[in-house]
Amino acid sequence: MADKKIIEFDVEEHGIENSQYFQGAGISGTEYDDIATGIGNNAAEAFDDALEQLAQNDWDVTELEKEKKNYEGGEEVGDDTGSEDEPGDDVYFYLSIRVKGEEEPEEAKKKARKVANLAEKLMR
Repeated sequence: MADKKIIEFDVEEHGIENSQYFQGAGISGTEYDDIATGIGNNAAEAFDDALEQLAQNDWDVTELEKEKKNYEGGEEVGDDTGSEDEPGDDVYFYLSIRVKGEEEPEEAKKKARKVANLAEKLMR
């Protein structure tokens, strides 16, 4: 299967969180098609993790890879952040990437048919 081309993306740095308290992230109510949340010891590692997840979901992440440099050298798990959590205590840096892709004409037709069928069922 060919990679899906990314036409728009949004990166959200959630920062350092204990895995028990991370609220998650999503695409509900947005125009984005997919999201991947990465974890690591810093933003660059979390960015890599999120990219890997997107690539596994058939997204072409070639252009996004160029963005990684913007997330190097920042806050790192274990830095003096005032938190009692220590590395290894399920504490990670979280970062999410939302992506929007080009819609294939056939996919758009299928989506329109699904919406029409659902609307028809609701009208009964």
